[in-house]
Amino acid sequence: MVRKSGQRTSANVAPPSMTKSVTSNRAFAAAYAGARHYGVEIFAPETTNALMGTLLVYDLCSNSSVANPEVPLSNPLELFMSGANHGGLWRSPLKIRSVLEIAALRGVVSESLRPRRDIVPP
Repeated sequence: MVRKSGQRTSANVAPPSMTKSVTSNRAFAAAYAGARHYGVEIFAPETTNALMGTLLVYDLCSNSSVANPEVPLSNPLELFMSGANHGGLWRSPLKIRSVLEIAALRGVVSESLRPRRDIVPP
């Protein structure tokens, strides 16, 4: 609606990120830890912030960005797809919800096998 009225419209999709709000939920933290086994990359919050900030600046400054209302779109959803960083979710041959529990279990196991850095051996 806003783009149609001639305003620049930045609508980028952020990748899955290991934020505090996500990791505070043990089930989500476990699923994110196991996501790599299914081709999904989970980004550090700092990486996501830098990426999304860069995409916003690009959308505001570049005349070739899909945010520019003068750039024709063949489908309105291109506004979301063009700068999307899905971390692999969109190209997965699996329905992520179908492997969520298994990813969480694999995440718990892989985290329990990882050496802890806060424990100093005697």
